[in-house]
Amino acid sequence: MLQVVLQAVSALAVAGGLVYYAALQFRGWCTAQYVANFTTLVEFQLQLRQMVVEGRPWPAWALGSPQGLCQMRFVATFTT
Repeated sequence: MLQVVLQAVSALAVAGGLVYYAALQFRGWCTAQYVANFTTLVEFQLQLRQMVVEGRPWPAWALGSPQGLCQMRFVATFTT
């Protein structure tokens, strides 16, 4: 009887360790995904700033850009 109890405890310890390891791997994957999303956001912002400085036309989704600003002042805000 004692042997069965010890085997059950050791099996539960191994299973718990595997679950804990899987949780750590999942947390690391989520953190990596957050970093990748942030990096992509920064790249998009850089491309938008380059479009403004180079004077390329704005895409349709960016029509909500500030209209009251002078073009040179608007470009200056992106180049600093």
